[in-house]
Formats: sequence, structure tokens, C-alpha cells
Amino acid sequence: MEAYKILKECSEILKKKGEDYNNGTIKPDDYFLYGRKSYMQMIHLKTTRLKSLMETKEVNYESLEDTLIDLINYAALWASKERGDKWVIIQNIKTYLYKL
Repeated sequence: MEAYKILKECSEILKKKGEDYNNGTIKPDDYFLYGRKSYMQMIHLKTTRLKSLMETKEVNYESLEDTLIDLINYAALWASKERGDKWVIIQNIKTYLYKL
């Protein structure tokens, strides 16, 4: 089923972006300083982007599919945070990975 393939792709993108965004001293929680409000803001930005994409014919960057994948991942991060999952650091490679 295509939906499962998309969810797998979302998971892979989430891991790769986590490696890019969360290195050194920056932790995932640093991006969401205001807790639920921060997650809601990111989801709002992505839904606003969807509306913008629906109103335009040409797209230079961040396609409809890219935006939908980002929306899925932000929702997953928020749901995970609500469950109490923590981000963990792998000391030997100094990369933050999300516990799935």
C-alpha cells in the first residue's frame, strides 16, 4: 500500500533531518521552546503553505508532497512528545537520533 511507503519515507526523512538539525550542542527541544505552541505553529505554517500551493500553478521549492511529508513529521514529533518520548544522543558519533 502506498500509504505505508510514504510513512516509511517520512520516517527516513525524519531521521536524516534529525542528523542535520541536531548536532553539536543543539537539541531537538531547542527548536520547540514554547512546547505545544511551537508544535502548533509549525503545523500552522505547513497548512498555510498547503493553502498557498493550492493557489499557485508554479512551485520553485517545497512541493505539495514535500509539505505534506513535513506536516506528517511535525505531527509525529508532537504526538511522540505527548507520549513522553525523549530525544537521545549517541555519544560516539555525536548525532542526535529520535527514538522510534
